[in-house]
Amino acid sequence: MDSEAQARQDFLEEAIEYCDQLESALLGIAEQGVDLKEFDAAARAAHSIKGGAAMMGFGALSRTAHALEDYLKILQARFQQVEVNTELETFLLRGVDCLRAIGDQYRQGQPPQPDWLEQQTTSIFDPLRERLGELTEADETALLSKEEDADVADLLFGTGVEETLERLKEQLTLLSPKELTVALKNTSEELADFGRMIECEPFVGLCESVQQHLNESPLEQVKSLTRSAIAQWERSQALIQLGRQEHLSPQLDTSEVVSEEMENWEIPDFDDFDLSSFEDLEAVAAEENWEIPDFDALDIPEASEEEMATVTPSLSEKPEETVSETSQPQIEELPVPTQREESTVRVSVEQLARINTLFSRLILERELLNSRLSELEEFVNLSKSRTQQLEQANTQLRKWYDKLNYERVTVSNTPSLETEDFDTLEMDRYSDLHVLFQEQMETIVQLQEVTSDLEVSSREVNQAMGELNFTTSDLQRGITRVQTRPFSEAVKGFRRVIRDLSVQYDKPVTIEIQGENTLIDRAAFEALSAPLNHLLRNAFDHGIEDPQTRLQQGKPEQGKITLNAVNQGNKTMISISDDGGGINRDKIKARLQEMGVTPSEIEQFSDQKLLDSIFTPGFSTAERVTELSGRGVGMDVVRTNLEKIRGDVHVDTKLGAGTTFRISFPLSVSIARVTIVESAGLVFALPVEMVKAFAPFDAEAEATGEILWNGAIVPITSLEAWSRFNRPVKPFVMRGTATLDRATVLIVNYRGSWQGLRVDRFWQEQEVALRSVDSPLPLPPGVTGATVLGDGRPIPLVDPVQLLNWFQQPHTETEAPSDVASPDQTMETDTILIIDDSIHVRRYLALALEKAGYQVEQAKDGQEAVDKVFSGLPIKAAICDIEMPRLDGYGVLGEIKNHPEFKQLPIAMLTSRGNEKHRKLAIKLGASAYFSKPYNEQELLSTLATMINERIPSA
Repeated sequence: MDSEAQARQDFLEEAIEYCDQLESALLGIAEQGVDLKEFDAAARAAHSIKGGAAMMGFGALSRTAHALEDYLKILQARFQQVEVNTELETFLLRGVDCLRAIGDQYRQGQPPQPDWLEQQTTSIFDPLRERLGELTEADETALLSKEEDADVADLLFGTGVEETLERLKEQLTLLSPKELTVALKNTSEELADFGRMIECEPFVGLCESVQQHLNESPLEQVKSLTRSAIAQWERSQALIQLGRQEHLSPQLDTSEVVSEEMENWEIPDFDDFDLSSFEDLEAVAAEENWEIPDFDALDIPEASEEEMATVTPSLSEKPEETVSETSQPQIEELPVPTQREESTVRVSVEQLARINTLFSRLILERELLNSRLSELEEFVNLSKSRTQQLEQANTQLRKWYDKLNYERVTVSNTPSLETEDFDTLEMDRYSDLHVLFQEQMETIVQLQEVTSDLEVSSREVNQAMGELNFTTSDLQRGITRVQTRPFSEAVKGFRRVIRDLSVQYDKPVTIEIQGENTLIDRAAFEALSAPLNHLLRNAFDHGIEDPQTRLQQGKPEQGKITLNAVNQGNKTMISISDDGGGINRDKIKARLQEMGVTPSEIEQFSDQKLLDSIFTPGFSTAERVTELSGRGVGMDVVRTNLEKIRGDVHVDTKLGAGTTFRISFPLSVSIARVTIVESAGLVFALPVEMVKAFAPFDAEAEATGEILWNGAIVPITSLEAWSRFNRPVKPFVMRGTATLDRATVLIVNYRGSWQGLRVDRFWQEQEVALRSVDSPLPLPPGVTGATVLGDGRPIPLVDPVQLLNWFQQPHTETEAPSDVASPDQTMETDTILIIDDSIHVRRYLALALEKAGYQVEQAKDGQEAVDKVFSGLPIKAAICDIEMPRLDGYGVLGEIKNHPEFKQLPIAMLTSRGNEKHRKLAIKLGASAYFSKPYNEQELLSTLATMINERIPSA
């Protein structure tokens, strides 16, 4: 599959996420009404599908998304007049389903059949048109006003400033400099009044600055001054409309103001040039063997007629608005990418587990190297310190050596036969002491050289280890992504399920999902589908009471189901809670008797065992057979499916208050980041995500047994008793210095409240390899596994929640806590920055630019683009979308064009917003060009080349 087809296929995958966003925003509008913020996100998602699909050539998908976006706009603009009921919500959700179905057909390699498409869209959008009507210009204006957050004064300001500036533009070409001076002065005063009307001091200051420069400037500069003032007034007006007044400049920029004589420069006649210098240049070129390319011989392909033709189909058989007269190819004729089978490989779970095991060994070996490197650095520093001491001794040796030479002191003064006729003034004589001193001084110098070499080598090894650490961290993230999927993917359809069940059974229930970013083991993903669905439907049917019963019990009419997922150490915990009536234990006992269990046996059951009886095969307390329950499929399927992934399920319930099912299963990812702490000489690790904060343990906390944290009283549990052993224990000595070498309280979340765990010291956070402990003896309470430090010593991995559970339980005397203890040449090319929040649109556009010979940099939103430009990224131009998170396209223009050094940087806007208001606003803010999706590639490249060639270098 080529790069373009890959980009188009990737966009189809991205469209699934946009559909999920749409569905999430539309669910519940019948009860909660139109949330403008949520609807803005929904319209943005439909807008992204429309624009991206049009660019990629998925015409049916683009037109359907366009139609759905229009109805979302209508609801946004007329939300106070339109009655939003369940029927309207259903039609909108069916529109999202239609988008998904169209995307599925494109992913299968076939565009939707016209008959099928017409039938689907007609059944959805005709009823919507009957209820909501057509999108009007007034709706667009109302939406634009909401986007700009403008009140009446702001609207008057925008209209008044625009009319005043248009009048000044006409006068610019008609009036003489003297008359223009009066007109500019009157305009500045009029605009200043508009600024005072909206209490915008920077805009008023700009008008006063124009008047000041007008008084100080010569007459021949009035026209140039007027042009600069108009440009800055228009830019300021656009920034005020966008609510970005902090970017306004109260001073007029006069850097481009020139005299009228300079404006009327004439281009000299090249026939008058002396060409003798060019003849000299040719001689030099011949001598230096310069090669000048023959541009006539270059093969430049021309665009075919088919590429220049355009047919823009419309959903409603009406001519659709086009952005430019230059047309696009007929998008339905583009090849449809097939599934990326060649880019997907099947890997068994066992192979993934083996890769994970090998990587955990790599982490252990890396930590061993890090530990040895730390020791090596200590030895190098020690050697350096000892060498410095030797240097001091060397200085003394030199003094004594020089003193011996000066005083002619000798120890062994037996002259040789050749030198016995010389006296001491005629020939120096060296004793054995001289030789010893000299050898020592040379040895010290050599040791200094060796120490210096060791220091350099240590720095290089340290740098290499740093790169290895970064590489293994990236590798770990990659392996984690391969082995896990976010919890949101497992439950993304649950909101729709509860909504449809609520409508079908006339039983209002809402669902809240927490921990959507929690990673779920891929091997457990499929096995969780059936248990979660069963527990969800069971909570809806058995858990939540009917509305009348809830009202009689003083509860809200609408029931609530909560799903939560969290990783705790090497386990994943998922809970499904409802605020219903709870499980009646008498019904469980009665059902057990029907199944043959005697009353005496039932009485011996503990409360937890009694509740766990509902997972027995064939157990059901349903009084009638419905679509949801009593079909012979009981809760045993939940436990059976969980056993496949070594998981377990337990239930907590309170009559009249609700029921919670807690699922736990091991997480096969064996790398985790932990907090290493120490208590009573025992060093252990806790999962870093479970420690919310650190707090000091002072005398007041020791006296009261609690601390004040975030405005709440947090009780403290000491781990000293838990870590005490009834036999001599060799102290676990850690190398280095603890990060917090004092008593510290770890704040953890325990059953919805904050609890504190006291430890003696906090050592560090570290990435470690997790290990399970296989032993016939039970592990101490709270210990879920182990990890290995870099020096090879194991330490336990502790789950603070399980530990606190054990502390809260009553203990017998024997169970008391106290008893437990050659470089390639590259051609310089222009760099273009692509700014778009869709990665697939960026890739698709980057392919076209790279084919045209440009280098491409990408930014996922406006803020990242501004940061890259301000950090010195060398670019010649930018192509920017308008609607993006964090900072939109208007914000990019406002930020970049506000700096003089980037004022001349060409920025072209590429967006699905094709109306004139958006275009004029972008041009006023300094955009060099404006394109709407779908765009003409040749027109875009031609305009881009023109912008770069005409760019005026900044001073």
